[in-house]
Amino acid sequence: MLSVLNSCATNWFFESALDLLLDYLEDNAQPEYNHRVKQLILELATIRTRVRSGMANAKAKGKQIGRPQITADSIPTIFLRHYPAFKNGQLNISELARVCDLSRTTVYKYITLLKA
Repeated sequence: MLSVLNSCATNWFFESALDLLLDYLEDNAQPEYNHRVKQLILELATIRTRVRSGMANAKAKGKQIGRPQITADSIPTIFLRHYPAFKNGQLNISELARVCDLSRTTVYKYITLLKA
């Protein structure tokens, strides 16, 4: 069980589940695990603090945090080349995605951007 806790301590996906588990263990852990549970809580707090500090520092330096926003100007030219055929009914969504080597979800996103 401690190996699971160690691997979860650095994986953001399990962070909220880890919080619940650590809260439970803090109250109900066997005495021989109390020290390790407290150490994991401290490690998790340290990781969170360092990540928040690093993100704030990067943002202060003007760095882009997260994914860049997609605009109509950033749509690939191959999509723009084949988009009129889609509008005229010569291509459907799946064919447009295949020709442009994009996923259908991305094609829907680009179509929405062009219609706006």
